[in-house]
Amino acid sequence: VDVGLTQPSLGAEACEDPFESLGESVEHDRGETVSGSVLGVHIDAIDTVFLWVEDLETATGWYADVLGMEPVARHGGWQVMLTEPVTFALHEGKGPHADVTAVVAFRVADLDEVISSLTTHGIEPIGGVTDTGRARFVTISDPDGNHIQLLERD
Repeated sequence: VDVGLTQPSLGAEACEDPFESLGESVEHDRGETVSGSVLGVHIDAIDTVFLWVEDLETATGWYADVLGMEPVARHGGWQVMLTEPVTFALHEGKGPHADVTAVVAFRVADLDEVISSLTTHGIEPIGGVTDTGRARFVTISDPDGNHIQLLERD
């Protein structure tokens, strides 16, 4: 099946091994070395990537046929695809806000503690906490307006 995809050129400045610095602290443009959050927030892992699509059946078929992802569970307008250890979920319809089509959910150990720390430092969640019965999450925006979810699994 020709789906018209091509590999992007990384250019001469691309790192030979993007994983060579894993586990090292990072030096930011400000010259300071950072190995954790200044707010005390710790991300355990990427938990879920959500992608909003116009047609759930078409998108499910495309991800299954082209990328080999197995559809494993459907919950109303959500289709979960097998991509362990990170969950990849398709959602039919518009994103949570007009120009949002994808959201990354980072797993945290204690959502209430994280929310308290964020609000203390002037970072307000968008809306309230959502409880699905299997997880609780809240959405925040990064400086570019990207929506990030912080999620605690039950």
